Amino acid sequence: MDTAYVATVTAHNGAYTASCQLGVTAHDPARANGFAGTKTTCVSASGTPVAGSGGCPAGAAVLNTSSAGTALNGSRSGKRTLFKCGDTFTGGASLSGVTWSVGAYGGCQDTQSNRPIMRGTFNVNMQSTGDGRIADLNFESTGGSAVLSNSNYDYIPYQITLYNLLSNGNNTSFYTAQGAQWGYIQLVQTGMGVNQGTFINYAQNNQSQWGTNSLYNNIDYQAVLGSSFNGVGAPNNGAGIEPVRVSACRMCVFENNVFENANNVGSVFKLHNGNTKITSPTWTGVYTELIEISDNVFSGTSGAILVDNRAAEWRHR
Repeated sequence: MDTAYVATVTAHNGAYTASCQLGVTAHDPARANGFAGTKTTCVSASGTPVAGSGGCPAGAAVLNTSSAGTALNGSRSGKRTLFKCGDTFTGGASLSGVTWSVGAYGGCQDTQSNRPIMRGTFNVNMQSTGDGRIADLNFESTGGSAVLSNSNYDYIPYQITLYNLLSNGNNTSFYTAQGAQWGYIQLVQTGMGVNQGTFINYAQNNQSQWGTNSLYNNIDYQAVLGSSFNGVGAPNNGAGIEPVRVSACRMCVFENNVFENANNVGSVFKLHNGNTKITSPTWTGVYTELIEISDNVFSGTSGAILVDNRAAEWRHR
């Protein structure tokens, strides 16, 4: 059954101690607040799945196809799609909608072996998209991308979690123009291409034409946790190519990661702040602030600077 938890968080600051309680509700994916019955679809490239067998949930819909686009066609709202462990799927897919999940079935979940192999890009649509999860997949291709979100800067995809993913051989790995409340959790990036490996909020504090916000979009809260970003393979072409670059961030955490091996100009981790996608000289009023960078490893080859902070407006407390 669904279970409610209460977590107590205590913070110490000199002689002062502050505590707060956070209520967290965990929903069973098979129950009403999850993806019960045919809200879940099991997809296999090697045969037709059997609901209730081989890790495919009982009552789930089933689909035999090797096309990721066919499996993820249309709005994802209220749907979960599970790809069979060990199978290979081709083609890209566009993900849109609210409350959705894409993952694996068959025993490879939460591991780094025998995960489904995707030979295409998952594009998270920036319009009316949120509360989504992509987990337990290998994105392996040459010259492509793993997860990309870049279609419309006036809309911000929110609460997107990328968990236990591999990007190998892609030109770009995990790229977001702008997003709010994104989690990059236990990711592995290898086989760098010719661009930045992972690029978070590359559109910077881009002005919005949507609603009443004429200054900037909400791109608060990014969490990069327990991941490994290796830049081996990035070409020495005279420009800085980093394993991870962040172009705007407020209230963000980078913890327990490995950042290593940029090209001969770039740094292994670069954090900077700009006003808009075209770097307008007029400051929008948004600080790069409230950032935690802790318990990471920065190593390997780089240009003159191993870790690069180039925030135009930087504030710390």
